[in-house]
Amino acid sequence: MQVLRAIQPLRAEPNDYVFTTTEGKPIEPKAFASRYWYRCLRALGIRVRGIYCTKDTFVSSALKLGLKVAWLEQQTGVNYATFNHTGDRAITCGEDFEAILWNAATGRQLAPPMSHRDQVFYAAFSDDDRRALRRAYENGGARGYWRWYLALRAPGRPGFVGYGVAARLAAAAGENALALDWLQKAYESRDGDLAAMNVEARYDVLRGEPRFQVLLRKMNFPEKS
Repeated sequence: MQVLRAIQPLRAEPNDYVFTTTEGKPIEPKAFASRYWYRCLRALGIRVRGIYCTKDTFVSSALKLGLKVAWLEQQTGVNYATFNHTGDRAITCGEDFEAILWNAATGRQLAPPMSHRDQVFYAAFSDDDRRALRRAYENGGARGYWRWYLALRAPGRPGFVGYGVAARLAAAAGENALALDWLQKAYESRDGDLAAMNVEARYDVLRGEPRFQVLLRKMNFPEKS
């Protein structure tokens, strides 16, 4: 807190951002991870993990110290977020006493916030998602599970967020040719998700593929058998 107070501008508004880009704009997490986060992890010899793992570590450490769960939820923001079973809608909830419905493809809010008298810790559309996911696993095992997610996140689908994520899901689903095609597109679009490509466990099934090794060399990653 002392450090934050030391850098606080003289005229700071309650809704001003604390950490910004050099232009004063909000930091884009994927760009930050690609430019700085993964470099720091490699320099420290730490296995690659997402930025939000720091939040998980903070929560775990705080719980070990005996801090109250309610306080932790307030400090860490959104309590829960989930998609519907088609991937085109999302709902978030948090300590602001509200649940909000979003268009997952455009990021636009679809309806006024649903206000509550207390913090909202969980939100869901219905049991349809759980039933659909259970059926996918029962019918196809682990690959069926990932194929269900892939159907939501594939290019052209409402839940598509990038070729890097789609490639990981395709590899986990056993769709190796698709995974390699989308990895190439992710490389061409400079998708920050590829920063963990050399250590991502879901790509283990692709490491013997010549196209995968070519991409590793293009990105100056050491080849991994």
